[in-house]
Amino acid sequence: METRKENTAAGNATLLPADPYSPEQQIMYHTSLALIDKLVQDGLLTQADFKRACVILTKKYGLPDGSIFAEVA
Repeated sequence: METRKENTAAGNATLLPADPYSPEQQIMYHTSLALIDKLVQDGLLTQADFKRACVILTKKYGLPDGSIFAEVA
């Protein structure tokens, strides 16, 4: 049996992250926040969970600390 030596990644793993200020990134970021906010309103998550989610989503979507587009929880 032969061992595969070529790249088997589905895509380019070294691409730079998308522009955090692009409309697509902003829509995905704010949609994610709205879903988390709804879970808080329904009592399934706490306000502390919301704050942690804000930090995680801000990092995930590449917004710098102190960005005017980032949610401040």
